Amino acid sequence: MKNFVKEGRMMPYTPSGAAVASGAFVQVGTIIGVASGLIPDGEEGELMVVGVFECPNPDSVAIAQGAAVGYDAAANKITAGGAGDYNIGTAHEAIPASTAPGKVLLPLGPA
Repeated sequence: MKNFVKEGRMMPYTPSGAAVASGAFVQVGTIIGVASGLIPDGEEGELMVVGVFECPNPDSVAIAQGAAVGYDAAANKITAGGAGDYNIGTAHEAIPASTAPGKVLLPLGPA
């Protein structure tokens, strides 16, 4: 196939103003990605845009499997869908009311 470029689970990203830590969630337009490694300020790195990721849950937020999951970027924690800064995806499995990380499925495209 002549027009195939790559699988699409990763996208290039160049931060402007501050480095991005490995594992940090980044919003680019309507897409949420997770830094696959440290991305120094002004240098191109890659964001993973599809997959299941463990997300901090210090407030013991319970979220049903398949329900929308929000994200508070300043506090680096998940929230109920519609709360926080933006929705990042859906609960891959039920997230119990505990401080254990929740498993969240990032979709390709708007969360």
